[in-house]
Amino acid sequence: MYATVKNVLNNEAYLGNLIQNQTGSLSYKDKTTIRKPETDWICHENAFDAIISPEVWDAVQEINRLAKFRSINNAAPQPHLFTGKLICADCKGQLLANRETQHRKNGDVRKYVSYFCGRYANSGRSACSRHGISEIKLKKLVMAEIKARAEALEFDETAVLDMLKKKDVSRRHPTSGRYPAGGRQAAPPYSGA
Repeated sequence: MYATVKNVLNNEAYLGNLIQNQTGSLSYKDKTTIRKPETDWICHENAFDAIISPEVWDAVQEINRLAKFRSINNAAPQPHLFTGKLICADCKGQLLANRETQHRKNGDVRKYVSYFCGRYANSGRSACSRHGISEIKLKKLVMAEIKARAEALEFDETAVLDMLKKKDVSRRHPTSGRYPAGGRQAAPPYSGA
C-alpha cells in the first residue's frame, strides 16, 4: 500500500501533465520492465485539466523531500558506511541503505542497517528481487578480506607485489601500454590466489 500512496503523491497527472516513456524493456525479446532515466521521458505539460494547483503540488513535493532526510527519532541524517560502494549482483543497480528497527518479545529494541537493491525499491519485482545484506555481515566480510590480504603480504611480500603488477599490466592496452579511457581504475577484487 505504501508504494501506491507514494506513486499517487509523485504522479504529475494531478497537475495536468502527461509523462510518457517512463518504462520500457531492454529489447523486444526480453519482456522485463525497467524504469528509464528521466532524460528519456516525454513530458506534455497541461495536456488536460489539473486536479490540484501547482502550489499544492510544490508543497507536497517539499514535504516528501524533507521526509527523505528524516531519520529515526528525528536524529540528524548519518551517511552509511557502504553507501555508493555496493551494486546488485543481478541487475547492477546501486544497493540502498535501509535502517531497520526490530522489536523483540522481551522488550529489547535492536536498530541496524541493511542494504538492498535500489531498482527493486523503485520498480518492484519487475526490475529485480529484494535481496540484501546487513551492514554487520558486510563489516565482517571486509575485515576478513583485509586480514587475508595483510597476512598474504606479511607471508610473501614479493609474490603479492608481483601479482598486483601483473594485474595492473593486464588492464593496460596491449599495443600502447596505456590504461583504458577513464584512466587508471581500482584494482579488481582479491582472488586469494
